[in-house]
Amino acid sequence: MTLKAYAELPPRKRIGILAIILGVIAAIIGNPCDTTKSAVNLKELSMIAEKDINEVTVNDLAKWLIEGKMDYRLVDLRDESDYNEYNIPSSENIPVQSLLNSDLMRNEKIILYSDDNTLASQAWFILKAAHYKSVYILDDGMRAW
Repeated sequence: MTLKAYAELPPRKRIGILAIILGVIAAIIGNPCDTTKSAVNLKELSMIAEKDINEVTVNDLAKWLIEGKMDYRLVDLRDESDYNEYNIPSSENIPVQSLLNSDLMRNEKIILYSDDNTLASQAWFILKAAHYKSVYILDDGMRAW
C-alpha cells in the first residue's frame, strides 16, 4: 500500500491499519517493564570468574563466625530438608529458583553455598547477571565445611 492510497482511506481504516502496525512493533519489542530479562556483560563476568576474589574459604568463614563478623548474608542453596538436617550457623535457606524474588539486596555481601560449587556457581552467575555487586561462593561448600 502506498502512502497516497493510505491517505485516501477513511479515517477508521487508517486508524485500524495504524493500530495493527503498532501492535506488531510492540510484539517485536516486548514488554519494557519485564524485569526478568537482564543484559549480561559476558566479558565482564568471565573476567570476574577467572579471579579467585569470588570465593570465600571455609577457614575465613569460620573465623568470621567466631569473631561475630556479620557484614554478609550467608545463603544455603540446598533443599529445605538438607538445610533442616544441618546448616552453617547464621545461614538462611533460599532455593536458587527463589533468589531473584528474595529480599537479598544488590549492594550487600552475599556468600552462597551448597553441597559443592556446582549449584553455588549457577546461583553466582544468576545474581551477577542481575547486577548484584558482592557475590561470593563458599569454596567447596558443605563438603569442605
